[in-house]
Amino acid sequence: MEGRGMSAAAGATAPRRPAKRAGAAETLPTRAVLLGAEDRLLKLPEVIQIAKIGKTMIYKLMRDGRFPRACKPVGSSSSRWSEQEVSAWAMKQLASRANEKCRHGS
Repeated sequence: MEGRGMSAAAGATAPRRPAKRAGAAETLPTRAVLLGAEDRLLKLPEVIQIAKIGKTMIYKLMRDGRFPRACKPVGSSSSRWSEQEVSAWAMKQLASRANEKCRHGS
């Protein structure tokens, strides 16, 4: 392109994403979710509705190991959560709150 008078900066394209390392997929933590007949995978808006907390808090608690981990179904780019795991987490939160009230209210 030098013959046309274009500088390298003028013909530059948008920055590319870093190339994936060989074997990068093997280094990521994976998790198999066993779905029973009564379980289904929830999208984030449904998880927010059940858990009664926001997206940022969900991911913070997940990082801390205090919220059910998400999985990515094959062929999907978005995260999903087990309905049973999220519901159990929400029930546990309610139970712990009720226990705190009983201890402090007496």
